[in-house]
Amino acid sequence: SSGINAEYGGNKRVMLVGHSMGNPYLVNFLHRMPQDWKDAYIEGYLSLAGVFGGASKAIRALLSGETEGLPEIIVDPLVLRQFERTAPTVYWLMPSPSVMGDLPLVFANGRTLSDYNIQKESTLHLV
Repeated sequence: SSGINAEYGGNKRVMLVGHSMGNPYLVNFLHRMPQDWKDAYIEGYLSLAGVFGGASKAIRALLSGETEGLPEIIVDPLVLRQFERTAPTVYWLMPSPSVMGDLPLVFANGRTLSDYNIQKESTLHLV
């Protein structure tokens, strides 16, 4: 907040733009600021590719490693999976049950798992 005040001399309102994971951070910041501060310094907010409801790619990263389409000869998905399981942002990106509901997220061994029943039944355990 002091950066906006210092940069713009306290007399100009700014337009905030958030991208991807920056959006939840920015919304959290805005929720913590008093309304009079937002009225004084924030003109508006634009979300670009916000991940407010999570992303199904997080599940793939945790279960089998997300290589972003790179061939296995370049990136071993299982090695990448070990790294991805240590990254807090992967867990922050897990699909939200309030958004995904009963939408199937994982198909394995004849079972269909949604975020709802993964949490309810605790059927998904990472090894």
